[in-house]
Amino acid sequence: MRKLKLGVRDPGDQRNDVNLPYRFISDDAVCVIEIGPPVGGSYDIVTSLELARAAFSIVEGCVSNVELGRVGGEVRGLATNGCMLVVRADVYTPRPDKATWYDIWAAAVAVRQVCVLKGQAGQAMQLGTSFSNSDF
Repeated sequence: MRKLKLGVRDPGDQRNDVNLPYRFISDDAVCVIEIGPPVGGSYDIVTSLELARAAFSIVEGCVSNVELGRVGGEVRGLATNGCMLVVRADVYTPRPDKATWYDIWAAAVAVRQVCVLKGQAGQAMQLGTSFSNSDF
């Protein structure tokens, strides 16, 4: 099985097979699996099967387990480069709120323009009807 190079997201370095952090979200947006950046280095190497097994063990053992209360979990130390590659899975219970498609689109465009295109992380906050326009 082919080994993948998973490395810290860097716009100037295109040698990674997968840029981290990387996030998978279930169709119902209740389960999120995230592969975090390696601790102690800028990249690590792992097979897709090892990643899939780690994610499956968390989903089966923690997320789907009603008796445990459907908690999240994580698996550490998968890779071979001596770094600490972490796979996490969490259950998200979204709070009831409403935002228009346009509000979400506008916030995403703003984050992309101001942050992502410059290689920075960013986030839009206070979207939805729980927040009044006077908060801005």
